[in-house]
Amino acid sequence: MRESTANFFDMTPVASDANSGLYKTKSWFGDNCLFTLPTVDAAAIRRSKAQAESGGHLVMIQRFLKGHLLGRLGDDSVDRHPGEIYLVDLEYRFECLQFPAIIQSVFFPKSVLGYDSARHAPFIHLSRHPTFAKLLGRQLDRIYSDLVAENALDPVAQERFIACIKLAMGNDPQDFDVRRQASLALKDLICQFIEHNLESWDLSVALILREFGVSRASLYRMFESKGGVRQYISDRRLFRAVSEIAERPLVRGELTRISEKWGFSSDANFNRAVRRQFGVPPGALLGHSEEPTNRIECSDTFGAGFATLLDMT
Repeated sequence: MRESTANFFDMTPVASDANSGLYKTKSWFGDNCLFTLPTVDAAAIRRSKAQAESGGHLVMIQRFLKGHLLGRLGDDSVDRHPGEIYLVDLEYRFECLQFPAIIQSVFFPKSVLGYDSARHAPFIHLSRHPTFAKLLGRQLDRIYSDLVAENALDPVAQERFIACIKLAMGNDPQDFDVRRQASLALKDLICQFIEHNLESWDLSVALILREFGVSRASLYRMFESKGGVRQYISDRRLFRAVSEIAERPLVRGELTRISEKWGFSSDANFNRAVRRQFGVPPGALLGHSEEPTNRIECSDTFGAGFATLLDMT
């Protein structure tokens, strides 16, 4: 364990019968960064003057998936708790007691994040704001999921993660690409929220504005290419309704039940939505005849319209 962490920290396992001194980690190198996923037993950790000098050009982004840490950096406490995301300037010496934990740790050169030791705090709680917590958490989930499952780093996710860190640090977002990447990351998060709440009658523009703290104008710009967020929600509900209908036998009342489930206030409302998207009424879309069939037959019109809806995912 000590050999594995010698470049960054001194780690001494806590003397306890319950502590085996376990330290195992997976590591992945990206473009100017290092991602690690260690699983560790309880240990006392300190960062020496020599280690601070050798790694002073780096910062560490860290999220505890399990366990926690109690520590001190100068006169400040640097306690860390599960789910929270922190930035630590490795130019400073510190000491802490780490309990059994699984941790995501990402190391970046300061220049990549625009971090300045003279201007930024040595310890920053990046997820202090709910929106940043969701943004950064989603990007970390996406990155580590790909790393663990496929041993591959998604450069788009990394780029968006960096952009979100820069904004969470409080940097003035002068760089257009930083703003664009952060906006795309936020849009992805809002789309995920919409998808998870499509069946809820409470889903609305007002709810999204409250949940993410964005302005109405910013939200409209994000979904302008989709006809606005209301239209996007309506299209996603239509997609889910048609998907469910396509997987079920045609029985009496099924169209009405499913259309109501996905937020269409009436059969007429659902009919108009299907006509707008596919150019035919639901009956023609689903190959209705006087005698119900066991499965739905898709026309060429249906295939073209369904492909359009798939492009919205």
